[in-house]
Amino acid sequence: IISIFFTWIGYSVPRFARVLNEASLRDGSGWHIEKMVFVDWENVKTSPPKFFLVVTFLYIRNKKRGMRKLNKFLVLLLVLCCASAASGQNPIDFSIRVSATLQTSPARITLHWPKDSNVTKYFIYRKLKGGPSFPATSLKATLTAADTVFADNSVTAGVNYEYELVKTINKTAYYGFGYISTGIQVPVTEARGTLLLVVDQNFMADTAIKRRIDRLVLDMTEDGWSVITHGVNIADSVTVIHAMIEKDYLADPTHVKAVFLLGHIPVPYSGGELNYGLNPIDGHVPYHEGAWPADIYYADMTAKININWTDIYVTDTLGEYKAQHNVPGDGKFDDDDIPVDVVLEVGRVDLSNMPAFAPLTESDLIKRYLDKDHRWRVGRIPMAQRGLVKDYFGTVGGESFAACGYKNFAPMFGAKNVIDTGTWEVNLSKTSYLWSYGCGGGSYTNASGISQTANFAKDSLQTVFIMLFGSWFGDWNVQNNYLRAPLASKGPILTNCWAGRPQWQFHNMAMGDNIGYSALLNFNQYANGTADYTNYFRSSIMGSSDRMIHVALMGDPTLRMHVVQPPGEMNLTFSKPMVTVKWVASTEPGILGYYVYRSKALDQPFTRVSKNIVTGTAFIDSAGAHNLCYYMVRAVKLEVSPSGSYYNMSQGSMDTITTDHLGIESLSASSKYINVFPNPGNNIFHIAWPGSTASQGQ
Repeated sequence: IISIFFTWIGYSVPRFARVLNEASLRDGSGWHIEKMVFVDWENVKTSPPKFFLVVTFLYIRNKKRGMRKLNKFLVLLLVLCCASAASGQNPIDFSIRVSATLQTSPARITLHWPKDSNVTKYFIYRKLKGGPSFPATSLKATLTAADTVFADNSVTAGVNYEYELVKTINKTAYYGFGYISTGIQVPVTEARGTLLLVVDQNFMADTAIKRRIDRLVLDMTEDGWSVITHGVNIADSVTVIHAMIEKDYLADPTHVKAVFLLGHIPVPYSGGELNYGLNPIDGHVPYHEGAWPADIYYADMTAKININWTDIYVTDTLGEYKAQHNVPGDGKFDDDDIPVDVVLEVGRVDLSNMPAFAPLTESDLIKRYLDKDHRWRVGRIPMAQRGLVKDYFGTVGGESFAACGYKNFAPMFGAKNVIDTGTWEVNLSKTSYLWSYGCGGGSYTNASGISQTANFAKDSLQTVFIMLFGSWFGDWNVQNNYLRAPLASKGPILTNCWAGRPQWQFHNMAMGDNIGYSALLNFNQYANGTADYTNYFRSSIMGSSDRMIHVALMGDPTLRMHVVQPPGEMNLTFSKPMVTVKWVASTEPGILGYYVYRSKALDQPFTRVSKNIVTGTAFIDSAGAHNLCYYMVRAVKLEVSPSGSYYNMSQGSMDTITTDHLGIESLSASSKYINVFPNPGNNIFHIAWPGSTASQGQ
């Protein structure tokens, strides 16, 4: 049987299989799809419109006929996915692949992008990093269709800027966007804030996992984080977990920046408003409507139950899975949008309920993840500085999901180092790509044309940071979920997100920011339609108020793109009153030198004791503290990327020493008597001897 389907966004072969099975149950015919095998071809290069071909073999059997007459039929299903006939464009056309070159004196930042023959006009906006989104007053230039360069001479070295580039096509038939974070020799970030590490308490009782968690805390400390660890009961309610996070935040709102959920920490659910136009966000009505996982709830530090986050209105039980069902008072929230701006970076590593990886258990997978997290941080996972984009959707209804791959990777690696040929799995099996993007019709366990959970259980794909998009699997708290599966794989994949609705932006990482920083931007800033220049993340079906609860980062939120090899083993010696710090040099090329830090405790901030960069491998601390001291040395490098330049640091190399600064160091030979007063006394004593001054004798 050969069937040809002209499919629209979100309709996938796995969805067709479910529809067929459901119809079979209704009519009693007994036919059932037993398994699917995907064979994917490259895009057929016809223009316009553009097509691509996915051939899928469905093995169907009739359960009513029993095992003696299994009667398997091979069905060749040709799914012909047609891009939007209205535009005839590729997702790459909806992006501006911008990168930058720098001049230090006089200071100048020059933006570059490939020529686009369809453009009518370019608009260039600029703001300071961390400032409000791009208002109309931030417009720096309006350029013609022929322009591919913009030189900004009104910049200052050491300042981190962000640019937004907007192009209009054929009198605003559609818009394209590009973003870049840039600067000239932007200063080093030494302290990144406080992270709350929320861990399944069962892991804390497992010696092997606990040892790795302790190493993770040390790694994060050596990268400038202060860490507060909580072991929690995974049977607790989400409100109990939130209250714990909120308590830490309110105790130090200036410094608490991020939350790392390690394990099957209670999953908030929210959504299902019947009058909400984007319910569900992947468009599968009614099968996927209702509540979705909402880790973003843990990022809201104003979360008042039944005020900001209500649980009193929604009744929606139409979804396929019970977890999606939402009724008043069930502990699942009503909101489809976040009610206010959120303030915390949140990332999750949850490798529970993944039998596809058997015989490995959840504990085994957590240990695997923590091991590769450590290897990445200390520079033991080499990666090619390039990005891979594979798109099996095209542009549909004004949306261009894969554009976020092109927009992100150009400022990271340069437009020429963004590859979109070949197949996703084959490319990543043979060669490495630091970043990769893939999208295609999905199920809970696959994206057609990209890969599937079962493959992650056996493959070792060579990429670290990924973005995936397709139907169903953005709802990630299900068995063998495809969004979580890459983190469990043997390969070095450490983060993932459902990138298409909205289009995530990670351009800040090219200037040294951790991935959680970008996640927080994605939590808060969506676009008001395609013509709105003031926000980052655009989709023709999502307005600026549509900051939806499903946006979630899978992975460690403290990870960064550019890794510097740390110094080697340290040696500390004490000769009153000085501590001599020595270390083995870093093997990183281009090292400028080192910074030396000291702290009284591992859970307290480290203070830099070397005023300037130390160019050698030794430093004398003449003002060391008394008792136990922690010393840390970090290598410093001027990192230059296609976005800009900034001073980057390695993880720290750390050691401890116990010093004794008490006692009178020396008295002259003529000093035979000392006076101690008052005697008896309390708290403060004065010591004097013949010839001493007030400053010497106290």
